[in-house]
Amino acid sequence: MRRLTLDQKFQLCSLVIVLITAALAGQLIYHSYREFRLNQKSLENLTLYHAVLNTANVLAAERGETFRLISDLRVHDYPQRRAVAQARRRSDGELNQIAALIKRHQEDFVVSIQAMEQARQDLTRARELADAVADKPLTRRSGTEITQAIEASYRVARDLRPALAEMGIHAAETDRRISYAVVMSRMVGFAREYAGRVAAQLMVPLIKREAIDTERQQRIAFLRERLDDLTEGFARHMGSYRTQPGVQQARAAMERDYFGEGYRLLDEVLQQGSHSGDRLPSVMAFTDRYTHAMRSVEQMQERIIEAAAEQSRQGVVDAKHEAVQVLLLCCTLIAALIALLYTSRRRLLLPLLQARHGIIELAEGNLMPLRRPRSGPEVEQLFEAIDTLRFSQEKRTQAEQRLSQLTQQLKRQAKTDVLTGVHNRRALEEIGEQLLTHAALGAWRVGLVMFDIDHFKKVNDVHGHPVGDLVLKMVAQTVLETCRNEDNVGRFGGEEFIVLVPLADAKAVRAVAEKLRRVIAGASVQLPGGRTLSVTASFGVSLSCARSTWGDLVSEADTALYQAKHSGRNCVVGLEPAENSASAA
Repeated sequence: MRRLTLDQKFQLCSLVIVLITAALAGQLIYHSYREFRLNQKSLENLTLYHAVLNTANVLAAERGETFRLISDLRVHDYPQRRAVAQARRRSDGELNQIAALIKRHQEDFVVSIQAMEQARQDLTRARELADAVADKPLTRRSGTEITQAIEASYRVARDLRPALAEMGIHAAETDRRISYAVVMSRMVGFAREYAGRVAAQLMVPLIKREAIDTERQQRIAFLRERLDDLTEGFARHMGSYRTQPGVQQARAAMERDYFGEGYRLLDEVLQQGSHSGDRLPSVMAFTDRYTHAMRSVEQMQERIIEAAAEQSRQGVVDAKHEAVQVLLLCCTLIAALIALLYTSRRRLLLPLLQARHGIIELAEGNLMPLRRPRSGPEVEQLFEAIDTLRFSQEKRTQAEQRLSQLTQQLKRQAKTDVLTGVHNRRALEEIGEQLLTHAALGAWRVGLVMFDIDHFKKVNDVHGHPVGDLVLKMVAQTVLETCRNEDNVGRFGGEEFIVLVPLADAKAVRAVAEKLRRVIAGASVQLPGGRTLSVTASFGVSLSCARSTWGDLVSEADTALYQAKHSGRNCVVGLEPAENSASAA
């Protein structure tokens, strides 16, 4: 084979350099395109997620009109019935619209399709119950019938939860940057639902003009505690959205309107109806004021999604500009490189052979500096350019390494509670869903232990929040040291913790809870001055069945925990032997 001349070799190497530069340019352009598509996809997911949230709010508006209908003194109040019919038409339109949107992405939202179908069925049933109550004179409307109609309307809201969860997870997995927006919007959505449930607890006394019994007052107090917990969790998850003016204003309005005016209205009604129902306001007067206060919660949810959508829209624009700039810069770089190689070939062939070797080495990842040959100023400038390219490659490599480390660190932080070091609520939900899926496939069960530190507010009030933080850390560390490696420990919110026990039965779950109760009661925190502080905890336990969802498991344990706190605290409630045998049967 005929050997290539130096000139031919130089031309071949020049071609290789140009191709490598073009490949690097292609990677940069492809990166910009991927960023553009990612922001587009995020915007699409947010639009769909927002549509479902809006549907939930529209259904809530229909629920409010339904409450007015079943509380009206007149059986045939045509203006109110027209308002209900209008609200129902709007709800049906929203459901049809969201069903069409989901159908376009049905391969991604199988659970959402099923949830929407279930919501339609339960909505029809809820309307039938409400109409049946409204068709009777007020004196013949029993509290049980009214309660059933109200609960049926809230069942529709629960039906939408799987769709919201699936779409929120899908949006967050597509673009982690909007995960905070999804988490915050879900929290505000839960707050909206709890706020509605508070009002629902007052419907029967307001309609029947009866005193508000102790049990209802306790349920309302519990719901308000949950609202306060959600507010605290929301403040912790605001992240970069904390500084956005629209979100700040919406949050201030929510604090002023609902948690200010709305709470004062609830306190007034509870005080007026504590002994007699004669002084209670009418349902219309109450719902008008309370609905006005609750609008700030819905507006908060809107502002969060709008802020995330604006971020994605801006990302689309920035990615377009970046792609154009990269393309122009790369074309300019390639053209300049070709001109430089052509000139160097004619004037400085032999010195450039060494430069050729150095450039190939650099393209292959070898960042070692080259020995400069003796040559004219043109070659010196070329080697200076190679050194600059090498330095840029080193900086890029270092930046990529730092970015990779930062990404891993952020992933760990996103699933870890900062104060206690255990799983946070989001991580618990992901682990719980995975365990339930594996349990359903493997025909085994998952146990959930939920506990709440007794009188924790008193600890903060008496000893201060730093001591409260020490108590939370002590409890978390004690539980971690007590549980098995396969158990999952996490902070669910505030002073509330959860332990997930796989491959469990009722006896084992109660045994874990009892053991943790004893260990926590026996532990103590060292206070300044040599004093110690001991705390106790109340426990609620639950056990999955074949069709249990994460929400079912948490709800059952939460109910049991509520019973434990009202049974004297420092005890375990749930999965008693009678319940265990019934469940097994």
